[in-house]
Amino acid sequence: MDKELELENLAIDVFEKMGFLLGNKGEKKDFIYPSFSDYIKATIEFKGEKKGSVEIITTKTIGKILTANILGIDSPDDVKDDYQADAIMEFLNVFCGNLVTALYGTGLIFNMGIPVISSPDKGEIMSTMSETASGFLIVEENPFIFMLREN
Repeated sequence: MDKELELENLAIDVFEKMGFLLGNKGEKKDFIYPSFSDYIKATIEFKGEKKGSVEIITTKTIGKILTANILGIDSPDDVKDDYQADAIMEFLNVFCGNLVTALYGTGLIFNMGIPVISSPDKGEIMSTMSETASGFLIVEENPFIFMLREN
């Protein structure tokens, strides 16, 4: 299985199990660029026998829906920005943990850093989408972009 497909399958699985959301494989060529200020980016590094980072970029809408589902909040509109950042970082922790285990096995020990949240610009989004080990999903009609960088 190639890394892009493995990344996509893992992201779909984590969305379903953690966020109660369904994701579908999207085509990068079909990505539509709405307002770039509506995006949130999170990055986490991992270290051990293998080193690298995992990056996700998604809309603030997905952040709010994910947060509401994880915390049991009735409406995504009631989600506070601080809660959204925490939920995105926790999602990334789980995604990265599943990813390194799937790629490198359960016999290796990894230390994961603290996720960093930022607001990506168009260049960062385009750069992430052009990476070989990246993937693109549609979740709740919103884009979800992710990438694995191995050092």
